[in-house]
Amino acid sequence: MLKIVAVEYRIDSPDVLNTTLDSKQTLLDADIVVIDPSSLYRFWKQSATWGDGLLQRLHSKVGSDKVRRMFAWRSRELRTLLDNGKVVFVFLSPLNGVLGEIQDSNRYEAITNYDWLPINMKFFTELISQGSGSTIILKTPSHPIAPYYKAFKDELSYAAYLETTEDDPNIFFLANKSGNPVGCSLEVGQGLLVFVPLPPKKVDSNKLIDVLIQCAKPIITRDFRTPEPEWAKDYSIPGEDEILEKIEKLQKSIEELEKDRDQLEVERESLSDLRALLYEQGKPLEEAVMRALRLMGFHAERLQKKDMENDTVLESPEGRALAEVEGKDNDAIRVGKFDQLTRVVDEDFYEHGVYSEGVLIGNPYRFTLPDDRKDAFTDKVRIAAERKGFGLLTTVELFRAVIRILENPDDNDFKIACRKAVLEAKGKQITFPID
Repeated sequence: MLKIVAVEYRIDSPDVLNTTLDSKQTLLDADIVVIDPSSLYRFWKQSATWGDGLLQRLHSKVGSDKVRRMFAWRSRELRTLLDNGKVVFVFLSPLNGVLGEIQDSNRYEAITNYDWLPINMKFFTELISQGSGSTIILKTPSHPIAPYYKAFKDELSYAAYLETTEDDPNIFFLANKSGNPVGCSLEVGQGLLVFVPLPPKKVDSNKLIDVLIQCAKPIITRDFRTPEPEWAKDYSIPGEDEILEKIEKLQKSIEELEKDRDQLEVERESLSDLRALLYEQGKPLEEAVMRALRLMGFHAERLQKKDMENDTVLESPEGRALAEVEGKDNDAIRVGKFDQLTRVVDEDFYEHGVYSEGVLIGNPYRFTLPDDRKDAFTDKVRIAAERKGFGLLTTVELFRAVIRILENPDDNDFKIACRKAVLEAKGKQITFPID
């Protein structure tokens, strides 16, 4: 069995040697090394704050020279392992560092939680960026580390990503939703240096061990072949060019399919966001309401004037309205929001000289099944709405109309009827002619 050494990360198994970066335990007996750099800031916890209170410095007497020597030792060990065809897994985490004094000289150079890497540090100090998310895309299904993603993809999240526009799928095999790499691998010597997101918090140790071995074994046990000299490429082999052309065509098809898939995923998420009408509140609910009203044919946008930026203006050939949106956890929509709508309509009148219709849109009892909800609006709201001639609309009713529109996207008569129902409510609760 391949020997695994876990550094600054615990794997509960008698088959794994768990250690720390500053222990005396050598790493040279390992076939696979797993390192988590996220906690290495502990080496400069005793640093002194300087200047504006943000700049931190670690003095030699506190340990800056010791940290450098320790990092350099581990870097040499890891380089030896990689030169001999081993695999090093690094769990990608945000960059952290301190200014470390050099041998009591009052001169300082940066020390980071990645300085033990056996590669040029600029690769990370210039590219790595803090940012978390759970959408991770496997760009290279044939990559040797792909089994790691496939084993944990439903639970995997990232805490950092690389700010690069390079798109080499052999190196950058995992990406976030924006296309920034969150997983990459570098050939160092005869081995492989791998950067991947942390495993899930409650990962099964045996499963993790099996996955690490599955990924590393083909690299560790491969037969090392002499790299092909440049001049050897001048000796053509019949059929090779035709195969390369087919590979290029297939690659283009794969890229086009991936783009189509990504676009469909965006469209799916856009549709899924409409379910927010049933359970959301605040800005997410307001965004979902505006999308739904736009599907009806309204031009819907926020009022960008003083303190009215949360209000919505609706315009269509049938007329103009101002809307307020509110969600309640376990209660009906109360008169306070109605008073706010009244103020907005009045202020808009002073601005334009014409009274717009008012619509109060509510998502009451948002944690309750839609069919089990109580009265959406309080009696005070209903009385005030009738007196002012404002319409009352629930987001559940709006959701029902959206479903009808999506099922019949060319039914313009229904959309017109919906817009008229909103604009001509005149103090009543709005229902749409869905059935």
